[in-house]
Amino acid sequence: MLADEVPEQDFIEELHAMETRSQQEGSLAQWDTPEQYLVALSTAENAKSVLTAWAFGAHVRDGLLGDPNKRLDALNAACNALRESKEQVDLARVMLSIGNRVNANTARGGAEILSIDSLLKFDNVRSPCDSSMTLLKYCVQKWKKKNSGYFLDGDRERIIKS
Repeated sequence: MLADEVPEQDFIEELHAMETRSQQEGSLAQWDTPEQYLVALSTAENAKSVLTAWAFGAHVRDGLLGDPNKRLDALNAACNALRESKEQVDLARVMLSIGNRVNANTARGGAEILSIDSLLKFDNVRSPCDSSMTLLKYCVQKWKKKNSGYFLDGDRERIIKS
């Protein structure tokens, strides 16, 4: 971060001492670009605070608050698509029942809803026999088997045989 580049007080004093010494000897110190930068930073008032505020403003402008309405609209559209999709509801039921079966006799067994965190774990849990098989792939296979191998294509308008 830029604010970390502001020299400490002891370094500033050392730079000024070198500059004063060179002036007393009758020659001006010829600072290289990095030293000129540090001298300029050391002479600016509240340089660290200004740089911190400037970096925060750039961060907020670039991404943190960049058009939150657009992001909320996208999230709302995704939620509506999930609510309206019969296939998604069926797949969620399969995932919930498999998750409850895996977690039977534990505090997590008997769940009635799927959380986002638990959905992310479905892709992390792997089969001990086949490391390429994840719990997510297994759930999709079971869902396809339950629905006779038919699933919706990406455009949600045509049904294709897998």
